[in-house]
Amino acid sequence: MTDQEKTMEHTASQTTTDDFIRLKAAAEGGDVNAMEKLADRYLYGDGTDCNPEDAELWLRKLDDYWGEKFLKTGEMEAGDSQRVVLGNLTLALCNRKQYEAAREANKKQRQVVKLMRAHEDTDDVRRKLGYVYIQSALVSEIEKKPAEEIPWLKKALGIFLPIYQKHKTKFWMTDVNTAYQYLKDACTELGNKEEAIDWQEKSIAIRMETDAAEMSKSERISLAADCHSCAFACSKTDRRQDAIDYYEKAVELRERILAEKGGSSALRKNLSGSCHNLAGLYRKKKQWETAEMYYRRAIELREALLAEDATEAVKKSLAYSYHFLGMVLHSEERFEDAELAFQKAIGLREDLYFHMGVNSVRADLSATYRRATLNSCSLKLFGEARSRLKNLLS
Repeated sequence: MTDQEKTMEHTASQTTTDDFIRLKAAAEGGDVNAMEKLADRYLYGDGTDCNPEDAELWLRKLDDYWGEKFLKTGEMEAGDSQRVVLGNLTLALCNRKQYEAAREANKKQRQVVKLMRAHEDTDDVRRKLGYVYIQSALVSEIEKKPAEEIPWLKKALGIFLPIYQKHKTKFWMTDVNTAYQYLKDACTELGNKEEAIDWQEKSIAIRMETDAAEMSKSERISLAADCHSCAFACSKTDRRQDAIDYYEKAVELRERILAEKGGSSALRKNLSGSCHNLAGLYRKKKQWETAEMYYRRAIELREALLAEDATEAVKKSLAYSYHFLGMVLHSEERFEDAELAFQKAIGLREDLYFHMGVNSVRADLSATYRRATLNSCSLKLFGEARSRLKNLLS
């Protein structure tokens, strides 16, 4: 770093320090705006060290200020300011692991919003109460008590869902989806797999009420990821057709994004995973033609990824696709085509075993030798079969 750069860094640091000193002096002088900014600085470590104790101190002062003003004037802005302060106070207390105090702050927040509803019972105010319930659940989540999250999340859903059904817009749908996602996570944490899948399916269904063309790229990426995740969960609970349906939706969304935007490596990797898993489900149903189509698409994507970055992970995934493609082609009695696929899988897995030498790669390589040996016998290439059998036994 040059002397000039050091001077500039020192000057910037000194300016930040001076700003913080002035802000603190203004807060201590009773400036409410400065008090709010100072509390945020302490809470989030912005311009100073993160200090939840000092954040709590200033947030309690702000709670007293806005609470007194709200009671005296009944102004909705004062009530909303107190609600925000109590939400931040709940967070500060959670950061200090003061969970009972956090629940008390959250309870007071609920009381404030209910008073706001008494003054003005609008959808917007009801929505705020829903998010207070969400925060109630988050306190339990932070304390690692997922069973206590669920009643609060259902209360939030009971507020969000009627409002969405009334308006049917993406804005209000987001709230319902938030509740669904948290419910899915809580049930997953509790090991309630079927219930977790049910909430995830509800989340997917409500988002699919919006036309994909109206979704942003990030919304479609998120929906595709959830479809893939739900498909995987369904496949583990023997809901094979549901798994196929969700994987196909994930593929459709990811292919559309890829066609429109060019797509990142991460997107192509995720798409190849959806195609490979979908092919596996069709293979188990003995729908060979469809299985082959999806394995070949996975291979196409993974070959392109390998050309960009020949990592061990990409090689392993590509070898899996070639291995299972060989199995599909062998089942169709297309033995010469299967031979080519098995050769590709063997080449990749031998290279991986040479460089890694781990048991999992050895097991994969052995599995491909075994399948390829059977395919060589079908082609009456008995010398090749004996050679592969020796490799398998070694």
